[in-house]
Amino acid sequence: MMLCSSWVSVCWLLWSSVYQVAHGYTCPNYCSSRGLCLAQGLCSCPNGWSGPDCSIASCPLGATWSDQVIATDKGHNLAPCSNRGECELDTGTCKCDSGFTGAACERMTCSCNGHGSCKSMAKYALMKDPGRGTIYPYESNWDAHKIYGCVCDPGYTGLCPVGDDPLTGTLIDPNGIQRNEKQRVNCKATSGSFTLTFAGYTTDPILADDSAKTVRDKLVALPSVAAATVTFGGITLTACTAIGNDISIEFTQDFGDLPNMSGNSAGLGHSTPSTLPTLSFSTVTQGTKENLPCSRRGMCDSANGVCMCYPNYFSSDGNGAIGQRGDCGYVSGTVTACPGEIACSGKGTCRGPPTYDCICNEGFTGGDCTERLCPKGRAWFDRPTDAADTAHALVECSNAGECDRAKGECLCLAGFTGAACNRMVCPNECSGHGTCYTMEQLAKRATVNGDTMAFTYGAVPNKKETWEYDMVQGCLCSPGWEGHDCSLRSCPTGDDPMTLRQQNEVQLLVCKGNSGFFSLKFRDAVTPQLPFSVPAASLASALEALMTVGKVSITYSTDTNGVIGSPACNAAGSNTMRIEFLTNFGDLPPLRWILDGALTLTLSVDGVGGSVRGTKEDAVCSNRGICNHLTGVCRCTYGFTSSDGFGGEGDRGDCGYMEPIYLTSAAQQANAL
Repeated sequence: MMLCSSWVSVCWLLWSSVYQVAHGYTCPNYCSSRGLCLAQGLCSCPNGWSGPDCSIASCPLGATWSDQVIATDKGHNLAPCSNRGECELDTGTCKCDSGFTGAACERMTCSCNGHGSCKSMAKYALMKDPGRGTIYPYESNWDAHKIYGCVCDPGYTGLCPVGDDPLTGTLIDPNGIQRNEKQRVNCKATSGSFTLTFAGYTTDPILADDSAKTVRDKLVALPSVAAATVTFGGITLTACTAIGNDISIEFTQDFGDLPNMSGNSAGLGHSTPSTLPTLSFSTVTQGTKENLPCSRRGMCDSANGVCMCYPNYFSSDGNGAIGQRGDCGYVSGTVTACPGEIACSGKGTCRGPPTYDCICNEGFTGGDCTERLCPKGRAWFDRPTDAADTAHALVECSNAGECDRAKGECLCLAGFTGAACNRMVCPNECSGHGTCYTMEQLAKRATVNGDTMAFTYGAVPNKKETWEYDMVQGCLCSPGWEGHDCSLRSCPTGDDPMTLRQQNEVQLLVCKGNSGFFSLKFRDAVTPQLPFSVPAASLASALEALMTVGKVSITYSTDTNGVIGSPACNAAGSNTMRIEFLTNFGDLPPLRWILDGALTLTLSVDGVGGSVRGTKEDAVCSNRGICNHLTGVCRCTYGFTSSDGFGGEGDRGDCGYMEPIYLTSAAQQANAL
């Protein structure tokens, strides 16, 4: 008995070598010292390795970015490097395309310019501020942990300072006075502390006996609060009381309808054992002031985040006076016209006094209507707003580009294209050896064993699982090319000459009728119309003329006693056409037909009625060589070379012929047992 203990790899090699010697044969390259040599000189490779000699390293699998579906709406199946990278066969590592990362190139990259964090769709969904409403998860869709985007740090959203429009909400505005947001917190406790959370940020602990000033200081210390006033109800001096104290908070520099505050009361206590400490929240006044870039009275220079105010407008203090806020919320003098060299730049309607604001024509925006809107597409990166796993709302440039306001055109990030940046580019433009298709288009071209299927992807409107049906694109390679970017040449396939007692595919066709025409179809290739009387030799020639068919042997049961040339079809349906595929190997798809006239055809396959299911391999390089994808040529292992598809030497290009030096060896004799 051999005791291996921790010397697993050494023991494996030793045991494999002993096994090979004992059985009188060897495998290619001794299975690279990784696999076990089995009968017929086949290597049984361990996980992570493949090839005739176990020399090819396997790369990690990931849900594909693009692929051809295996059934309707069943896309994004597992593939090496997620179909967005090249597998390094010597190391088993993925060389990812630009814009993709991870061991299997399974997720997007995002640098965020050093001013944000790169988050997955699943993570981003859970980061929603509870004050903005229900948090819906995004977990079950294919892209939940694949598509990543930037969550910007405060002040780095790419926008200019925001503020209130100084001409709206005044005493003479017919729409009424605008107000700041006011919220109320009621704290019933006598000891301990609590925290407040607003717009994603949480305060330091607020003590039950903290003063209004202390509460305000802790609140405005948050990055999400610019300024606020805090008052207590009545003559109360502490944040919390035994019967509950109202803490009123007015946001004086954060405008619009603000998120609700929330808090954590776990640290509070109450002197009365039967009374639980509580912390409750309510909105007293909903904020109605505008919170617009440059207060809608200037243009935003997005390159540096600075407002360029229209004439007579300047930076404000947020309360209608001049200040350092950076918006355009202060107006100097009397305004008598809407912004623009002519009112609203001729691209909108001026509403006149007292607000002098513009209603822009379709396609235009901005305070003076000079800025153009960009096309919208489903967002690549956003969060659910109405239900779990339902995201990707319509936004400008699909959240994958910047809008050029001067032209109304999207400047797409690398890896995206389309008017709204709503298409993912194909890798390397398919290397000139394939066609770039959307998932929807790829599905219509999906094949099973060479036959195009009636699959669809995204045909059901608004199905959340297939939201990207017309956005994600991938390559469909031309014949002779493969790989995620169609950069790899395909190698010939063939039967493994060392596997025994295998059979060619035989299909049996019976045609009933004595007039009309029919065409036969194999793997999407169709013969010309053939008359019902076509003889066996002519039928064979028609099939062999198809690009999908090699050599066939066709015999008719009615061709007997040396008489040939009987028709394929007759009124009794008594002729059986026996079609044997001589150089198409494996379990083949059934023949199909197109009828013209009073004919009926029936087919027997897979062992029914004397038919034969093909059992020969149709393996790359006949399982006896390694494909050089740069040249598309098989490098055959020792003792094997190209065959003719019939067991002899030929120019098929596979490795399906055993050379005579092997045929006369002891190894060949042992393998034949």
